[in-house]
Amino acid sequence: YTEALQDGAECVKLKPDWPKGYTRKGLAEFFLNKYDAAAETYKAGLKLAPDDATLKEGLQKAMDAKYELPGSGAGAGGGGGMGNPF
Repeated sequence: YTEALQDGAECVKLKPDWPKGYTRKGLAEFFLNKYDAAAETYKAGLKLAPDDATLKEGLQKAMDAKYELPGSGAGAGGGGGMGNPF
């Protein structure tokens, strides 16, 4: 996921008005267990697209994982609806 994070960061840098770039970057941060960074990335994306369900779900999962709620971490296996777009 390190390369995915680099790709997501570049995406946000090149096209900061594209919410999907924030989704990609946030998901990579999440799977690298960088939950605070993921939450901030999802929040930035939600400023552009407040109704985006994927960004909302990503933020919720990052916050849950930060506080180690059952079934929320990157290794939880369930994955919810986030999937893996990489």
